[in-house]
Amino acid sequence: MILRCRCGWGESRCCSCCKKKGTDPRINGSVPVFRYDQVKTRKERPLMDYLIRNATNADAPAISRTIISALRESNVQDYSAEIIEQVAQSFSPPAILHLLAERQVLVAVAGSHIVATASLDHDIVRSVFVDPRYQGKGIGRYLMERIQSLAINAGLNQLRVPSSITAESFYASLGFEKVRDEGRSARSSWRRHWSCSASECREA
Repeated sequence: MILRCRCGWGESRCCSCCKKKGTDPRINGSVPVFRYDQVKTRKERPLMDYLIRNATNADAPAISRTIISALRESNVQDYSAEIIEQVAQSFSPPAILHLLAERQVLVAVAGSHIVATASLDHDIVRSVFVDPRYQGKGIGRYLMERIQSLAINAGLNQLRVPSSITAESFYASLGFEKVRDEGRSARSSWRRHWSCSASECREA
């Protein structure tokens, strides 16, 4: 079944889970949809192994552990241990509870374990982290596709993201363009635009 996906990827083919449920991702965005070439060549674990859902207050400790683990194992290659620990303090369980009240936070769950998270703050993507044990399996991309679906449903036509040095290549691979470097914080700002008609969305 060939569909025109609302999330901006263009021609795509519904995943097997979506076919079984008869769900049309153009309507409710409940299942991320990939470009046809991604469906054929993707070697990561199947999407059905992961559940992407809204985070709850009970998830705060697990979200905190996931983020801090990613900081200490992945981001440490680009930042000093001192900076990593300073940033980690912003993602303690109490801090996560505060963020849950301010943003729309998503989590990816494998079995009963939270393995990744991302959040949307108006048109700004924040706090995208994947457990190091699950990196390279496409989970971050799944989360970003859901984030863009949320943005489209909210009537937005762009997403912005403040990126760490570590994540720059990831956002570039998703079609984001660098806007500027923020030298003092060793971060950069990225942006992605699209335009939507009644039936589809395209990159602007």
